[in-house]
Amino acid sequence: MPYAVTAVPLLPDTVSEWLLRLTPAAGFAVTQTMVEYPQVTAHYAPSAGYFPLPWWGGLVLLCAYTAVVLRTAFGRGGREPAPNPDWR
Repeated sequence: MPYAVTAVPLLPDTVSEWLLRLTPAAGFAVTQTMVEYPQVTAHYAPSAGYFPLPWWGGLVLLCAYTAVVLRTAFGRGGREPAPNPDWR
């Protein structure tokens, strides 16, 4: 959802950049082909195909979110309740 909101220029550029830095949508930075150069004047915005993180930063953030989700999923499902001695 954050990528869909930032791909269409509905939000200000600064809000779009922060959404793409802090959400799992940062993983799309791996596919980025646009590089920001200081001598080139251009509109570097998520709606134009620019992601605010380098490819490795997006990959690290996506792996961190994946690790948190897997830890939560396997951390809760591994415990079985104690057997009830009065089951009859």
